[in-house]
Amino acid sequence: MRDNAKYWLLQNSIIAATAIALLGYTTVRAVSLGITFDEALTFREFVTQSFWDIVTLDSVSANNHIFHTLLVKFFTGIFGDSTFVIRMPNLIGHVLFLFFTWRFAIKVKPAVPIFILLNAHLVILEMFALARGYG
Repeated sequence: MRDNAKYWLLQNSIIAATAIALLGYTTVRAVSLGITFDEALTFREFVTQSFWDIVTLDSVSANNHIFHTLLVKFFTGIFGDSTFVIRMPNLIGHVLFLFFTWRFAIKVKPAVPIFILLNAHLVILEMFALARGYG
């Protein structure tokens, strides 16, 4: 029984350290990368609209991911319109993704390799570091 507790603690410590490292990576990327054309377009064309116009798709575009656009509008309304603030909804999404993949990996053994496979994909990390609706 004591070995189970040690294994559980070691497994969760490795997952927590990995999650912190991955979140640190996406945060550094979110802070240091210049704004992309798509991010600027989303902000300029859609975030500046009213909530109602965003929800009703007053101007239709594949760049308007409704929930993401509303979150960007909410955060920029509170914290201002810096690149980091525009990317904040995706960073929060990354925290949620890390949490729920940890919960999934604990149920599916072996937890550590499953967690790493689900989270250490560079394309996924890039989506969480940029202000795109995919994150």
